[in-house]
Amino acid sequence: MNKFAIIGTGPAGIEAAATLAAHHNEVDIYEQENAPLGNIRDKAFLFPNFADADEVAGRLLARLDHPLIHLYTDKGRSE
Repeated sequence: MNKFAIIGTGPAGIEAAATLAAHHNEVDIYEQENAPLGNIRDKAFLFPNFADADEVAGRLLARLDHPLIHLYTDKGRSE
């Protein structure tokens, strides 16, 4: 098992963490804000297909729910 660090919990960071964890790698993902996906949560709809931002954020956040992914925010480690 390898260990990786990812900076930022935007869509790309979350997808990278989920993909690495699915291949049995341990991942620490760091976010400077107090919660992931701040850049999506303040929107109502997303371009180009006008998807509901809350639905997209929910699906992405569910990808972080993996025993090999450890999320760190400005509040510390999330379990």
